[in-house]
Amino acid sequence: DFNARYVETDYAYTRLFENAETVLRQLKSDGWTIALASNKPEAPCKAILTKLGVADLFSVIAGGDSFEVKKPDGRFLGFVLGQLGFDKSTDTAIMVGDHANDVNAARAAGIHAIAAAMEVDDARAKSLGADAVVTAYADLVSAMNGIANRA
Repeated sequence: DFNARYVETDYAYTRLFENAETVLRQLKSDGWTIALASNKPEAPCKAILTKLGVADLFSVIAGGDSFEVKKPDGRFLGFVLGQLGFDKSTDTAIMVGDHANDVNAARAAGIHAIAAAMEVDDARAKSLGADAVVTAYADLVSAMNGIANRA
């Protein structure tokens, strides 16, 4: 089973994308609150982020087993935002993801979405209907700030 093998190898083949850590640290330094909302189970998410040395950057780490629903159900992101103390009247939330489930969950939750095309075809990412598409982590900060400035 894939998940068992994943755990057995202690996530040895899991790596951050180029510039991902730098961008996450910059976003945190700029005042963004960062959360992970994955359909992967919560324990491996936490273990991977810890192994990669970035778990401390995330205020919430939620997995597919953290709540009774998963993405693309917008309630999943609603639960995460609730844990963050998100106030829709004053705060801007942006879901960054590489899958239709990510964009669809954002839309269902009534928040913005950025399609990350680092590993997927750019045309496919553009077809997801996100507010913005980025093809490199280096572009993420400006995309997020652009959305926040329009909100």
